[in-house]
Amino acid sequence: MKTFIPTTQFAAADYLGSAALFVSPWVFGFAHSSGAASLIPMYMGGILLLMATFADNKLGLFKSLPNQMHMVILMFSGFFLMVSPWLFNFADVTFLPTLLFGALFMVLSIFTQNSPFLTSPHRAVREAGIQSLDANEGRLMV
Repeated sequence: MKTFIPTTQFAAADYLGSAALFVSPWVFGFAHSSGAASLIPMYMGGILLLMATFADNKLGLFKSLPNQMHMVILMFSGFFLMVSPWLFNFADVTFLPTLLFGALFMVLSIFTQNSPFLTSPHRAVREAGIQSLDANEGRLMV
């Protein structure tokens, strides 16, 4: 499969999706429910928004978290969001917003350019006992 989401669009969608996830309990009307139904989207949205500011992409503010690591964490966060209504037993209150946001984050992390899920790893070449690192390619080293 080919990656088709440019990294700039990924960064913008990451910020927008994280902020929308944070306010989703109020937008979709389940903020009144106590417990996991309202807390998980708020906490995950805040954490993902904070993580987006540290990502090393074009819209990252601090650029200290490698973008591929950011995508791996985002993919697992998306999976957690998708299963959380049934894992924490609040699917009877609401499940569609967390399911859709989880799917959005998984699609973003898998189909963005230089994604660690669809980009083949770059083989390191040993030469005279020194392992070469080609950091300009932006690929995972194996």
